[in-house]
Amino acid sequence: MTIAPLQYWFPGVLEPPAKYAARFLDDAGRERVCLSRSSEGPEPGIRGCLASPMHSVIATYVPSVQRWDRIEPGAWIGVARNVQPEQFARPRQFRGYAVELGDGNAWMIPIANPFAPECSLPAHDVLRDGVWVRQIADRYIALSARAADLSAQVRAAVLAGKAADGLPMDDDELRNLFAAVLALNYDLTLQEMSALRLFSPDTYWPVVAAFIDWATTEKALEDLARQGDPFGGSVPPDTSATDSPAIAASGRE
Repeated sequence: MTIAPLQYWFPGVLEPPAKYAARFLDDAGRERVCLSRSSEGPEPGIRGCLASPMHSVIATYVPSVQRWDRIEPGAWIGVARNVQPEQFARPRQFRGYAVELGDGNAWMIPIANPFAPECSLPAHDVLRDGVWVRQIADRYIALSARAADLSAQVRAAVLAGKAADGLPMDDDELRNLFAAVLALNYDLTLQEMSALRLFSPDTYWPVVAAFIDWATTEKALEDLARQGDPFGGSVPPDTSATDSPAIAASGRE
């Protein structure tokens, strides 16, 4: 077994506090944790509970090969300095674009724009009022709608002569979106992504661009003058993101 790539340390206790208990369960509600009780940690002279939300790893405090952040009083997150994205990959990965994040590694950002031909989110064909429509699976509807809205806003900004990366969101909104998108493919929380040093101002637009498949839209806009409306009038900005005929459960690498 190897040292856990990600661990929590809770000083002065022998079990993870109730506030964090859910992090040590899998999607089916089964316990998923490797524990080291009464362990040393980043606060000198104090022992506490060391816990990793992973199986088949060793929970241990080795500061020479780890970086530790206090996320709040009584809770620390530590990550190994040589971790790779594959160590946090979910069993099912939605394909999209490989984007270099703040740690210098390439992470797979799924295409979630339902109007992108290569949207990678699961979808169903649904018979509605006698017409077949393709609809994003329920658990992904909110993110796909966000992707559709952002795509429309960016497209409108570019057509108005503005920069594509002038996103109408503050940094907190961007970080929250970043975390929600990355969590589709990786078993990580926002706080854990922070500990991994994934957030950097230089990464926000590349993540959003992958999320909405801006490369495909940009190419279509470049062809606009030669070929007319690249969207054929079939995907106006206010069309519902949940029932577009353009979505498909495939992606790109």
